Amino acid sequence: MRKRLFAAIMATVMVIALYGCGEKPAETKETVTEEATEKAAEATKEESPEGTKAAVVAAEAIKNLFETTEADESSEAETEKASVSEPETTRASRPVIPEEEEGEEISDIKDAETGLNLKSHNGATVLHYETVVEKEDDYRIKGTIVELMTDRAVDRGWEYYYIDSLEDGAEIVTWYPKDGYFTSVAMVFECENLNEKPVIFGDTVKAKIVFDEGGKNKVFEGVSFQSNPGQIDSWGYENTRNSQFKDVNKDEMSLVSFIIDVDKEFHDAMVEEEIKEPTWVYVEFENGDRYCLNLRTEAIIFGYDDSDDESIITNDIHRTFKEATGKEYFMEFLTASPDFMDIVEKSGIDVEEAAEAYSSQFSVKVFDILFDSDTAATAQCVVTGPDFIEMYKELDVRSQKAFEGSDMSKVTEDEVYKKMGELLIEYAKDPSLPKKDYDFEASYTYSEGAETWYPDDREYLMGCMRVPLINF
Repeated sequence: MRKRLFAAIMATVMVIALYGCGEKPAETKETVTEEATEKAAEATKEESPEGTKAAVVAAEAIKNLFETTEADESSEAETEKASVSEPETTRASRPVIPEEEEGEEISDIKDAETGLNLKSHNGATVLHYETVVEKEDDYRIKGTIVELMTDRAVDRGWEYYYIDSLEDGAEIVTWYPKDGYFTSVAMVFECENLNEKPVIFGDTVKAKIVFDEGGKNKVFEGVSFQSNPGQIDSWGYENTRNSQFKDVNKDEMSLVSFIIDVDKEFHDAMVEEEIKEPTWVYVEFENGDRYCLNLRTEAIIFGYDDSDDESIITNDIHRTFKEATGKEYFMEFLTASPDFMDIVEKSGIDVEEAAEAYSSQFSVKVFDILFDSDTAATAQCVVTGPDFIEMYKELDVRSQKAFEGSDMSKVTEDEVYKKMGELLIEYAKDPSLPKKDYDFEASYTYSEGAETWYPDDREYLMGCMRVPLINF
């Protein structure tokens, strides 16, 4: 925070130069440039002539954004990178079947493969991926999969694709989050017809998610699709999962799919690191049979689960972002500025509250990942942060309105600073705060020894994420 901000506000307040706010500045987008990063480095040095740790780290990280160095391709460098201590990642793996939970009962339905009675929850038989259920002369279901298309997957353009069987053939269905929804959950299982009736499970089977957390109860309804064996759509795509079946008759497998649109609150609860209460998806057949799955343990969380190379890189970028722009970093950054701390002392601002507010206004997206080879990749990203220049202008306007009609001869300097502090915190938390987008790229290399991906330069990556601070 520069002295010029409050100096300008004070001067404007004292002469009571009132004017309107005008329209909210439109969000702008910039690509990080060498000139901008040098400016950020110089600005940070001005803020902290003593060279305190936080300011120096910020300045150096941003200054080095566009400095190029020759990569060391030697085996010694690769060995050194593999030895770096990083969070353990795992390739695609199924969730572990949980131990029996309190309140669950044992149903009278057996697993056709193991012969063991399955558990029951709220009157519905609990399924897992490996569960096989067979109803004599009716149906056989198995291979149940549940997937959550997260914000990180959506950012990279992921969609759900299904072949939907029709009376006169089939068609490809592309399902993408609709207006008013944040993203979707997909549930797919194999269903085998054990009678002579037509195989139209998708028209009679219903699915819903019951989200009960924090005293809130929400129900999300599903839309069904069915892909019958061997069917080919007009584009030539086929249900290859069961392509050995050529006709829709007895003892053949169909894929029954449900897409269930969910909101942001549901999404954010599902991707939290600290798992809370179970959330269930229920399936009900026309004859009244009910099944359910615990999404907390069964769902594949696309974009968060490190199940593929793209997710590993995306998750590492988000973990780095959390460190680069988290509340802890801003605590160091703000306290390293003598100007800001002077304002804190005069206005009574809570530094921790300010740090948390600024941190919440930053976000990062990975919208594409290009693989140059099996061991080299480039993530194309955008970091969004406050447009501090526009923020200062708006604070100026708000400060004038705050003292509109006041007799400034009776207003003390302490009162002015206190009000400015309140406005600053209030606006720092405001979702309408004007923001700017900055594009950047992050290079990653796959380490055979560690079996995971590492950024070529993590300090550079963190510097890119802090570039919106160039005008702070």
